[in-house]
Amino acid sequence: MYIDTEKPILVTRHGRVTQSKGYWHKGNILKNHLLIVFTSGQLSMKVADEVYNVNGGDALFIHSGTQYAPLESAGCEYYFFHFSTPDSNPNETKFKIGVTNHLPDGEYSISYTFDVSPVIEVRTLTKSIDLRVQNVLDRVSKTNVWQNDTEKLLLDSYLREILILLNTNMSNSNGIDPVLRRIIRYIDANFKSNISLSSLAFTFGISQSYVARLFKENLHTCSCDYINGVRIRHACDLLLNSKLTIGAIAEKVGFNNQYYFSRVFKTRLGITPNQFRNRKTV
Repeated sequence: MYIDTEKPILVTRHGRVTQSKGYWHKGNILKNHLLIVFTSGQLSMKVADEVYNVNGGDALFIHSGTQYAPLESAGCEYYFFHFSTPDSNPNETKFKIGVTNHLPDGEYSISYTFDVSPVIEVRTLTKSIDLRVQNVLDRVSKTNVWQNDTEKLLLDSYLREILILLNTNMSNSNGIDPVLRRIIRYIDANFKSNISLSSLAFTFGISQSYVARLFKENLHTCSCDYINGVRIRHACDLLLNSKLTIGAIAEKVGFNNQYYFSRVFKTRLGITPNQFRNRKTV
């Protein structure tokens, strides 16, 4: 599908789901588009006449009016976005870049002139999504759409950003520094431990300032915020799928202090851990 990024992209429904293994419905046809971004697990999905095997780190796009049905799953976790936006013609985006060269060192000014509307392509299946997509999903989790209209506008802009990152020409894992990819894998495997900026620098034999710059330049966040995001995602799973106390969950995902855990949780999701557990949804 081709999307004109100058036209409205409006989320009509979204959420985050942890799905048990097996089958959970026989299929559906939606009036709006559907984007599913898988964060873990495995699923086979039939879209029209094609079967797609998706894993954590993949994204699946289903065009409106298309028959789809989940076939078999070993259990998976995913974000989903129902959204509307008009289809566009697959015109190649052409633009000219103008640069002002007389500014002082460290400063720059770049202007862009488009010959046609900036159109992006989103394929049905995108394998191994960019780490930047996960960073946007973290921001989606912090969006309190029940709070005010501005939050809904932010949500729409986050989906636009995800679609741009999934664009064939931009969804390239080479865009992320290889050292940062190693650090991310380390965090994902050791989030329960006492990880800090200084410990990451020591583990990988680089300076703290270099680690901080990797997160800032590649993911537009800091290492602490990224680590907390990983911990909160795992905490959500435990809140929905276990009977552990809040304190036990906080300790299990790497927070030494229950009150700090609750404060970080509410800052990111807009509700307390207990409220989240009672809602049974994000």
